[in-house]
Amino acid sequence: ICGTADFVEFAEPRVACDIFDMEAYALAYVCDQQKIKFNSIKYITDSSDKNVLADWSKNVEAAGKALLAQFKKI
Repeated sequence: ICGTADFVEFAEPRVACDIFDMEAYALAYVCDQQKIKFNSIKYITDSSDKNVLADWSKNVEAAGKALLAQFKKI
């Protein structure tokens, strides 16, 4: 289950979910409504807890490298 909102979640998500995404959910929803195929490649950089900003800062470079590798495969 993918939870979503337009803010950074610093604690347990308000709605039970397995992953929390700020960007792709809205795009996927619109594509579903319009019957348009949608694919998304995501890299999880942080946990939804008090360490969210530190985790993101530590992992953002690795995320960029991993996503670039995936795009090169495509």
